[in-house]
Amino acid sequence: MTLFEKPHQIKVCRANHTIFRLTGISTLGVIGIKISNFIVPEDWQVMEDTITSGASSQALNETLQCRMAHIDGSLSHLLMTVNMHYTLEGRLRDLNIIGHDITERHQIEQQQKEMEEQRQQSQKMELLGLMAGGVAHDLNNILAGIINYPELMLLKLENNSPLRPLLESIKKSGERAAAVVADLLTVARESAAVYEISDLNHIIAGYVSTPDFKKLRALHPLVEFDISPSPDL
Repeated sequence: MTLFEKPHQIKVCRANHTIFRLTGISTLGVIGIKISNFIVPEDWQVMEDTITSGASSQALNETLQCRMAHIDGSLSHLLMTVNMHYTLEGRLRDLNIIGHDITERHQIEQQQKEMEEQRQQSQKMELLGLMAGGVAHDLNNILAGIINYPELMLLKLENNSPLRPLLESIKKSGERAAAVVADLLTVARESAAVYEISDLNHIIAGYVSTPDFKKLRALHPLVEFDISPSPDL
């Protein structure tokens, strides 16, 4: 590099064949071009700061990472070793840069970083799904009373009762809330709920024949269980 007061004025005076692969310009073609033209503008400040700080501290070697632009628009990630030589007055006399292409390593690191971010995001979503499932089940237990008790009360009310509109409003609100909870469960399970018609008589008959029910009767011998299924459900 030729001697200049300001880092951005430094021009290339010699280069090896690697410069062609990195920039698309021949070894001879880069002679006389400012090195700031090859470094990505966002990274040039790092190079300039390195050269400037070297002048004040008389540092001879520094290592930094910069991106170098190719004429086709592609970028190469370089690990650069910068050797600086100064005059007694503190002016840059010579600047030698040895660049190691770490583009492939950088891409692998980026892929690993993205995969780690995806893994963490997946874990977060899984945790949110478990939380959503737990909250949804708790809400379902609460909503059962909000929906079912008004329905039972409506069965006892006359059609012209002033309480009927209020109870129907409570029941409909509970049903809307239950629909929201169902959506929450769908998100938690990552699958839509499947609804099917069931025979309640068959479900009850199946339960009363289980060991659990027999154990319940044995624990409460004074309780009478009256099961009267309707024949015309």
